[in-house]
Amino acid sequence: MQNTQATLRRRGVNVSTALPMHLLGFSKGGIVLNQLVTELVRYSFSTKRSNSGQIRQGSAFASTRQFFSAINSIHWLDSGNGSLEGAMPTEELALSILSQYEQLRLFVHVTPYQYEATTRPWIKTEVNGFVNKMDLLGADIQLIIYFEGDEGSLASHFHILQDFEASRSFKAKGEGLTSSPEHAVQPVRIQVCK
Repeated sequence: MQNTQATLRRRGVNVSTALPMHLLGFSKGGIVLNQLVTELVRYSFSTKRSNSGQIRQGSAFASTRQFFSAINSIHWLDSGNGSLEGAMPTEELALSILSQYEQLRLFVHVTPYQYEATTRPWIKTEVNGFVNKMDLLGADIQLIIYFEGDEGSLASHFHILQDFEASRSFKAKGEGLTSSPEHAVQPVRIQVCK
């Protein structure tokens, strides 16, 4: 890869290997995103400093900050935790820290299957609470509702994977052009089994 880059640079073509980073969590995968957000609190205050007072580059604090600073967007795709609470992150301090990453765009994608579930009303409460809190904190957040007005079904829950609007969602903050992974990778069609 480095040889290819060097060859292209000699020919006047600047090629970057840095790709934009976007995190996506579908259904229970949203819980993984929630844990990452919650970990911000743990590592934001336990800094390891050298004798000169500098933050050590190898510390969990530095690597956590670097990781979150490199993320362009986080997408919760119809997040839910089965019959348990925890569809969205709720830790107040973690949300406050998350909102400080100015480059970060947050997207909550929902379908009636999770968002309008009468047997799991806390999901809608958690989603709305998260979106409102992040908005109050000044974060760039968007709630996107799919299949609005339709009956919630497991099929619609999985159809969000087909209808997920990557081209709109992956635009970097303040950027007119799409910086999406699909420009570098061939798209994969997800087939829903019936």
